[in-house]
Amino acid sequence: MPEERPYLRVANVLRNRFDLTEVKTINCTEDEASKHALNDGDVLVVEGHASVDQIGRSAVWRSELANILHQNHLIRVRCSDGLLPDYLNIYLNSSGGRDYIRSRAKSSSGLNTINSTVVRETPVPTTDIRSQEKLTGSVKEIDVAITSIEETQSNLQKLLHSLLNGIVV
Repeated sequence: MPEERPYLRVANVLRNRFDLTEVKTINCTEDEASKHALNDGDVLVVEGHASVDQIGRSAVWRSELANILHQNHLIRVRCSDGLLPDYLNIYLNSSGGRDYIRSRAKSSSGLNTINSTVVRETPVPTTDIRSQEKLTGSVKEIDVAITSIEETQSNLQKLLHSLLNGIVV
């Protein structure tokens, strides 16, 4: 019997993060659900987009929502023991990863696409798990610092706007 389940679309997968402000639902069978189910640590990669620069953008799913599925226009990657999802994600979203994906994208009728073979054959630089952990930890620290700077900048803009409005009045 079909069951209604939430699912992620291409629009939900941004580079390094998810936009969960609008998550749609779909009725599906148990077999369909198991084929498209997401686990914590799955990397979702955009398969098709009108902009070749958006092909291959990816983010790591961290179980933000329960019982969620993914659209068939997203490629789900489950990493092996020797590859951390965050490390793969960093590479896919790097200039080297993006160049590789763009070079392998096909285009027809204004839609640029890749397939799971392109993702599977992506030449991810190999390194040991400890090095992957160190790199992903450093990137997370930098991301936190950038977010803090952006919030501070936004607050300063609001303060400046308030001060200027106070002077004009």
